[in-house]
Amino acid sequence: MKKSEFERRAAEMKAHNLERRKYRPTLSPPRSIFERPRPTPTPMKVEIRDFLRDSDISRLILNSP
Repeated sequence: MKKSEFERRAAEMKAHNLERRKYRPTLSPPRSIFERPRPTPTPMKVEIRDFLRDSDISRLILNSP
């Protein structure tokens, strides 16, 4: 491979990598270990539909005895 071809392919790969969106989750800034722990969210109330209210869910759970 000639140097010019190598440089062209390297430029193509760089352009391809730059145009592709990268997934980066938004992280909160690091916290000190001496900070108080953040409050845990209160559990949410779950509404159960009427047609599920009287169902036996034990047969739906995998590996149930």
